[in-house]
Amino acid sequence: MSAAKVSCRARRRCTLSLAAWAFAAGACAGAALAQGAPALAPPTAARGATDTTPNVGALVAADAALAHARKADLEGDTTAVLGAARTALDGYLELCTGRSDCDWRNTWEARLLLARHDLRRGLNSAAFENAQAAAELARTAADTARQALALAVSADLSGLQGDSGEEQRLLAQALRMARLDGDAELRGRVNLYETKILRRRGDQGGARRSAEAGLALARQSGEQRMVALHLVNLSDALVADGQPHAALQAAEQGLPLARKLGDGRTERALTHNAALARIGLGQMPQAQQVLEDLLAAYRASGASADEVVALREFAEAFADSGNLPAALALFHRERELAARIMAANRDAALAELRQRHDREAQQRRLEQLAGESRLMSAQLENRAAMQLVWAAGAAALLLAVTLLGLMVRRVRDLNRRLEHSQAFLRAQSHRDPLTGLGNRRGLHEAAAARGLDLRFEGALLLVDIDHFKHVNDGHGHAAGDVVLVEVARRLADVVRAGDVLVRWGGEEFLVCLPGVDSGHALALAQRVLKAVGGEPVTLPGPAPLALRVTASVGYGCFPLPPARLPLTLERAINLADMALYTAKNQGRNCAVGIRHALAADAAGLHALEHEFDQARRDGRVVLEHLAGPPASVAAPGAADLLQPAGSPAAAPCA
Repeated sequence: MSAAKVSCRARRRCTLSLAAWAFAAGACAGAALAQGAPALAPPTAARGATDTTPNVGALVAADAALAHARKADLEGDTTAVLGAARTALDGYLELCTGRSDCDWRNTWEARLLLARHDLRRGLNSAAFENAQAAAELARTAADTARQALALAVSADLSGLQGDSGEEQRLLAQALRMARLDGDAELRGRVNLYETKILRRRGDQGGARRSAEAGLALARQSGEQRMVALHLVNLSDALVADGQPHAALQAAEQGLPLARKLGDGRTERALTHNAALARIGLGQMPQAQQVLEDLLAAYRASGASADEVVALREFAEAFADSGNLPAALALFHRERELAARIMAANRDAALAELRQRHDREAQQRRLEQLAGESRLMSAQLENRAAMQLVWAAGAAALLLAVTLLGLMVRRVRDLNRRLEHSQAFLRAQSHRDPLTGLGNRRGLHEAAAARGLDLRFEGALLLVDIDHFKHVNDGHGHAAGDVVLVEVARRLADVVRAGDVLVRWGGEEFLVCLPGVDSGHALALAQRVLKAVGGEPVTLPGPAPLALRVTASVGYGCFPLPPARLPLTLERAINLADMALYTAKNQGRNCAVGIRHALAADAAGLHALEHEFDQARRDGRVVLEHLAGPPASVAAPGAADLLQPAGSPAAAPCA
């Protein structure tokens, strides 16, 4: 049938197929090009109504990239598909959000192409994310056919990630939707994934029966490309079921169809299964040559996951036929490639994690990454165990020594990766996720590394945001987060490069200045008061609000004169906290520093710490006071919402 004579129903079916499996798109495009007509491509926007809009050129470019991705998919070029589909998806997400004149099905198709070809490269996490996004698009649009196809892809990916429960749930949902739709072609496409999942579970009889049912549906729909695809599944199931003669017949039945349709990827899959059948029939030289040609084609197209599958299946076939040296060589190649894919998966997951700033989302991603890492490690260990079994039966002592060396290298590699993961998690545990500053744990470990935890020498400043609770109560926790982040930024601007600035807890910050004198502490306290209270903090929103923020500071330079008794970091922080408490009691928006402490020994210093107010009144502790910027100068016109409503204004710092 030529492109000019495609019926309305056939056009609808072709568009659906190219979006779901991307093979029927090749059929439509190939037929059109053969007749000299443009390939079928659903328009992104109603061109006649929107040609005057400024984004029409960009939309056309996104459509062109999607058409290129379809063509590359038909040719089996994974690298080209990923590049073109990503370009198309980025364009649609940028230009079509919130627009009614964009066709959501193009975004759906680009996501499903990315899911399928990320899978071919072994990037299962990225593939699953795109498949789930495609299913959600179809669900929102109430398109059960496209939703069923995306759910079938998601079920396959869940199984590959080891989540058998989610695999069964998603597959059952996809099968139910396909049956309700009633279209033979849709049922046949969902059946492709059902056969693959049954094959992976080890249900060879069920996989064969499913493939035969799918072949009947494909012939009923009249879609020749579907017939070829189900012959791929049937020949695969027959090979696994130990029926090489029948498998070879099924593969050879499908090869002329794939060549006629120009479908290079399906042709490779049929050739792959035919070669496996020939191994089962003892035709080793022919199968060996076909294998090398297939591996070269997979490498050229960037289909790393397909290459891993080919290496594993041919290794198992050679082993079953008694050719243990060839099987062992292929097992080694498969293990090396699987390790590279695992590293790529981990790098991709970590890159995605670094792009997220929300603490809860980051934690979920870390847990998911840890689960994937454990799963992939378990899979590699299982394959290594299989290799050990084959090696022990093939070679005895020499092969055992070789395998021992491989295991030692693997343990070192796993230990190295574990150290890298632990270092990353350790760094995360030392940072405050909201402000990006260090936290208590980071300060204590840094101080311990420099010997300052047991004998501290230098200055400490404790900074507390005044009336911070009123920000959360009056404007919400999101506004409170804005204030915390802005205050952290202002503090970071006034401290020196060698100083240590951490979020101490809640609305408190701590600055540690090792090895400085009291003059530096006084100057920094002045800068902190001015930096925090000198300008209002602007809260974002439809009507931005300028909010006056002030801080109270307690500081000291340790050891304290005149006795300069040695003290720990913890005791120095407690004394600075007493000074901060005094600043709070004296009206806030000020700094109180400890100049002198009359204590003859550690016991006297301990008494000062626990009787600070009395010691201040007795003259045993001498303080210095700094006032913060007044409201009229610091933030003219800003709302002073940190002061409780209806309460008298605080007295200036004495």
